[in-house]
Order: sequence, then structure tokens, then C-alpha cells
Amino acid sequence: MCVNNVLNNVGVMSDDTALGVFDSDGGIIIVIDSLEKNGIEVPDGNQPFGVRVIYYLGQSTSKTDLVLKVAEKFNGSVLKDKAGARLRVNQSSEVGKRIRLFFSKNKPLHPGRRRDYLISEVIIELLNKKAQKTKGGLVTLVILAYNNTRNMVDVARKEPLQYWIDKIQPSAAELKAGKGKASEALELINKEVDALEKQLPLMSLSLDYTRGAHFGDGGFTVALTWEPEPGKTSPIRRRIEPQWTVSGENLFYCKAFVNTFGGNINKSGPNCFKFCMSGISKCKDILYIFDNATWMPQYKKEQFDAFKKAVNLLVAKKHMTKEGTIELVNLVYGVSEKGSRVHSKEKYIEWGVSWLIDKGYIK
Repeated sequence: MCVNNVLNNVGVMSDDTALGVFDSDGGIIIVIDSLEKNGIEVPDGNQPFGVRVIYYLGQSTSKTDLVLKVAEKFNGSVLKDKAGARLRVNQSSEVGKRIRLFFSKNKPLHPGRRRDYLISEVIIELLNKKAQKTKGGLVTLVILAYNNTRNMVDVARKEPLQYWIDKIQPSAAELKAGKGKASEALELINKEVDALEKQLPLMSLSLDYTRGAHFGDGGFTVALTWEPEPGKTSPIRRRIEPQWTVSGENLFYCKAFVNTFGGNINKSGPNCFKFCMSGISKCKDILYIFDNATWMPQYKKEQFDAFKKAVNLLVAKKHMTKEGTIELVNLVYGVSEKGSRVHSKEKYIEWGVSWLIDKGYIK
């Protein structure tokens, strides 16, 4: 279902916030469309496939208001279904042209997104010059398309690059020329991305940009490590750790957050990095970022409200009372890394209160 964006919120999203959303959870996708119809191959000499640029942002059902808010900025429509909401537009559409103009004035700060943006710009310029009408031009286009770093499941490369080269049937000279132009373009793109990666650890991010990155792929959690040892009814220690995170994927991108706010970087995979701010006092110090937001997605607002109340409760040391422990668990039970806890709410309360009794804080 396609719906126009109608939100009664305060103002249009700022450029910095929109860029933060795209950098953290959006994408610029290069799509290869086979021009074969009903399994009938394109006649020799005809263009065998098309290449186009897609600007994309998608969120799950609970976060559709973020996609609607971004679409509002570009006067676009959103596709909604059971899976969630998606803003997905072609570069040649009116909305696509507005988004492209936006990126020309606000280049992505995420290295992966910057790379995809630069590749998309080269592709659009080549398409405008009708490079797709020549075999050498098609070679260049398809090589650039295969260097796109942000492919969604429905446009994943199902075929190797050579599959499309074979479809083009270029001569040796056309293949060499096409590869040469692609290499020249990628060399310039890589130089700009390398320069960006050197700048990011020294960069200070704006609050609007930070909010956008958080709205896209950030989160608040409060870890409760309260499980007793086997055979015990009370934990040895009661660890409570609030944490603010933004998933950046790229190490240098995360370093910009560290340079701006402090904190650290966690690595959860070969190319998966996350900015983290942990601890009661440190999390207390960053609440102002979101207190001053003129708008937040409802899901993120509910999460922040619970997180803020929990941090303030911890600062006031109310968690050292039975009532405060119960209040804390009720506040943060749903604010966890994976959205759910290992144990029931009642168990956490039971263990938390038992620890207070064992340590002599309450009778």
C-alpha cells in the first residue's frame, strides 16, 4: 500500500537529522534490470540490461513514523505492508531528484554511504550521456554497480559479474575501455573515501546529525546482571549498566561519535562496529541531546523516556531500596539489547531485593 506522508509534527526534519538517518540505516542501491522478457533473450546488438539508482530507507512496523517523517521532507510517498514502511525511489523520479539534490549539498559522512553516493553519481552522469547505448559503457556501468556496498535482499547480486559481461558480448577493445573507465572512477572514489576516513576521528558531529543516526539505528539499554550462582538464591553482585549505542558498521564512523561524546567502540564481527556510551554518570551527561529534540519517532521516544527515568533513578540511588528496585525493573525490563530479557520480570525483582537484604540495605 502506498501512502502519502501526513504527520502533525513540529516542523520539517533538518538536513543534518535526515543525513544521520540515511547514514545509519538508509541506502543508495544500484539495481541491474534484465531486459529479457518471459525468458526470451534480448537480440544480439540490443541493450541486455538496464542500470538505475534507488534511494532507500526502510523500518519495521513499530518505526514507520520515522520513514514517514523523512518522506515528508522530500514530499514523497511511503510503501507500507505487514513488514513495515519503505521509502524507495528511482533517481529519475521527482522525489528522487530532490533526494539527489539533498545529497549534493549534504554528502554522507558514513564511508560506506559516501562510497555508494559517489558511485551513484558517476552512474547517473554516465546514463545521462547514454553510456548504456554502447558495449564499453555497459561494461563500465555494471562494474560500478557491482561495487555498490549497500544491497538489500531483493536486489542482491544473484549472478557473478561475468554473467553480465557475457550478456554484453563486448570486443576485447570494448572490454578494456569499459574496465579502464570504471577503474579510473573507482580510484577517485576510493581516494575521497580514504580522505573521509582520516577526517572522521577528528570530526565533531552536530546534535541534529547525532539524533538522526540514533533514530535510524541507535538504542538505549540497561543491563541487569543479577543471576545468582547455581545453588544460590541471591546474586554476589548486582550489576546495573545503562548504555547508549549507535551501530555504525564502520570503525572510522564510530570514531567520530567517540571524538564528539567520549565512550568507546565495540566490535561484534569482522566488519561490525558499534559506538557505546556506558555507565550511569556518562549516560546522565548525554540525556540533553534527546531532551532538546523537537521530534522523535514514537518508539525511540518511549525508549528514551524509560531510559531517562532509569538513569535519574540510579543517580538518586533509589535502586538501593526495595521500592526503587521494583520501579527500576518495571522501567527497563523492555529496554534491553535484544528487546527481551532472559528471565521474567518477577525473577529480576526477586533477585534484586534478595541482594539488598543480603547486603544489609533493607531488612
